[in-house]
Amino acid sequence: MSKVKGYLGYLVKLEQYVCCVLLVVMLVVCFGAVVMRYVFSKPLVWSEEIILTMLIWFGFMCISIGAYGDTHIAIE
Repeated sequence: MSKVKGYLGYLVKLEQYVCCVLLVVMLVVCFGAVVMRYVFSKPLVWSEEIILTMLIWFGFMCISIGAYGDTHIAIE
């Protein structure tokens, strides 16, 4: 059982890094969309869908990280 916990620990670390990358990419895409819309008057039509998809994946990964670390909020 300790081997499984070790592998899950590595998987959670990988998920944390992926979540960090997703946050940075979402920030860059959102910033780029705003600049393109208001400065150049040529909005990026795909930016909202990409950000929404990344946000959904980010949420799912954060749920699994919280479940592994038992850090979800609970009512007792």
